[in-house]
Amino acid sequence: PLNGGAILALGVSPLNSSVVYAATAPFPGSLPRGVFRSLNGGVSWNNVSGSLPDRFPTDFAVDPLDAGTVYLTFSGFGSPHIFKSTDFGGNWSDISSGLPDIPFNAIVIDPYYPDYIYAGSDIGVYVSEDAGVTWNAFSEGLPDAVIAMSLSISPLNRKLRVATHGNGAYQRPLLEPPAAIADADPVVTQGFSLEQNYPNPFNPATTIRYALNKALPVTLQIFNARGQLMRTLVNREVQHPGEFSVQWDGRDRSGSKAASGVYIYRLTAGGQVAVRQMVLVK
Repeated sequence: PLNGGAILALGVSPLNSSVVYAATAPFPGSLPRGVFRSLNGGVSWNNVSGSLPDRFPTDFAVDPLDAGTVYLTFSGFGSPHIFKSTDFGGNWSDISSGLPDIPFNAIVIDPYYPDYIYAGSDIGVYVSEDAGVTWNAFSEGLPDAVIAMSLSISPLNRKLRVATHGNGAYQRPLLEPPAAIADADPVVTQGFSLEQNYPNPFNPATTIRYALNKALPVTLQIFNARGQLMRTLVNREVQHPGEFSVQWDGRDRSGSKAASGVYIYRLTAGGQVAVRQMVLVK
């Protein structure tokens, strides 16, 4: 079902393992590179190469929250090196603007913050904080002009790990969005307080605790990292003073299990709002 070329890159959706991407090597004069997509776990494949450059593909990264959003890197010189599709490979966009014209060997997505993307090149690592719109160097602590061959992320330790060509392996903390940095003290506002969920990170369930010092109408909701409503746990219920605990079972409104990642829980009471973050791991 593929084109007979050697498979150089393979990507599987963390959200739906039936969605698989594969890329094969070109053979000069007889075989172009091939980029393929399967929606049924490899039973059948569609060629989604489109207008991608006829270069050696090196790595895929699939968005953990969207199986149709995928990134692909290329080696070589003289053509763009990182491409993105948001429709399962139907169309590809060049997102290499601002990057040097050098081979790119690896790409990974932060599973908790999917807009944060790390790419390894022949002169180090680059990071995008906006899903590939802009890029910045991220090579502090690495040898000069090091060839970054492979990247991986340790989600719980919040580390990026870099395997180099001939210079060993390194790790450094991932970038964190400003909103992700919060202390563990309860969020206290007039009329109520909101505590950090426990356990955190969690799987499969966690408990959210809050306290009211007067009767208030309460709404407690869960959102994903993109701001989409996942679940309403308490819906405009008038509650009397006291302490409350609500369990979230890690499922969305349809009853489906939520993907690994960062989630926001928001308590609204008497017109005031408190927000905290939690991490679901699988």
